[in-house]
Amino acid sequence: MGSDEVDPLSFQITVVPLNQLSDEIKELLQGRPGGLLKVQGRIYVIRDQRCLILPDRPEADMVISTFLKSESVFPPARSRDEILRNLLETPMDQISEEELAASGLRHFHHPIVLLFRSDSRMDSSFGHLFEAYVPLDEEDILVPMNECSIVVIKKNPLLSPDDAEEFAQAAIETLEVDGGLTVCCGIGECKSDSLELGRSYQEALAALRTADLYHLSGSVFKFRDLVLERILLSIPREKAQAILKEILNGAFSMLASQEMMETIKVYFDQDLNLSTAARQLYIHRNTLLYRLEKIRKATGLDLRRFKDAVVLKILLSLPSFPEEGNRKERL
Repeated sequence: MGSDEVDPLSFQITVVPLNQLSDEIKELLQGRPGGLLKVQGRIYVIRDQRCLILPDRPEADMVISTFLKSESVFPPARSRDEILRNLLETPMDQISEEELAASGLRHFHHPIVLLFRSDSRMDSSFGHLFEAYVPLDEEDILVPMNECSIVVIKKNPLLSPDDAEEFAQAAIETLEVDGGLTVCCGIGECKSDSLELGRSYQEALAALRTADLYHLSGSVFKFRDLVLERILLSIPREKAQAILKEILNGAFSMLASQEMMETIKVYFDQDLNLSTAARQLYIHRNTLLYRLEKIRKATGLDLRRFKDAVVLKILLSLPSFPEEGNRKERL
């Protein structure tokens, strides 16, 4: 390549199928000499049902000339799913204007990402099954991430994480009842614009990974609800082990028994209410008091006191607690 030539790969270039352009751009391109359009700081060039999108810069003419002579230096046109996957997985500061334009999400305000994952064996891809069973709003966007996970991007300035959770719960119920699938969902935070989609996706992914690590019960996990777990994950494992040894010492085996873990879980779930917890456990109130006293003697923590209950909740939530790999449910 001569010194006066421009390397086309140094440009922020996107090549997309012609049918994936917005209706507005398609209309503007109609009747344009050579299929070339300059608008809003970008250049669109059509050739063989493909459209090259690049910044409107002085050296762009050299790139276009190279494109029209030979397409071998350019990447093949990518599908919209591929473009959307890249948008979700790429850091915000690395997303080009051309990539965003090609995604069709430039004016997609207040998006929120829901990441659905199925652990069931399927004859068809999860994306096809999801579309077949779950009704989506007109503006919802479904993005297959792989054979067992899909992303649903919902757009609604009034949509709250609680609304997103209701949609996720309804979708999972439908997939389980009608499709026979086991599905879970991670929900990211609602963002101000489409440039932050990747952050919402990473939050949804983190919610599922955290739920897996802690063996959390349920099927829908919101990133904003996992504050304690995310804080605890930031504690170095060696430090966590030292804290556990210092406070719980010889009480590990007693606390890790199935009966005791179920007792503590239900007691916490019932907001430290002795009577309702005893009913949920199908035991006498005095039996529950006996178990709590047993914990107090072993650990020095009286779970009838809120402060002590919080301490044990945190201790049992540390990733290095001995039973973390075997427990079906975490507190």
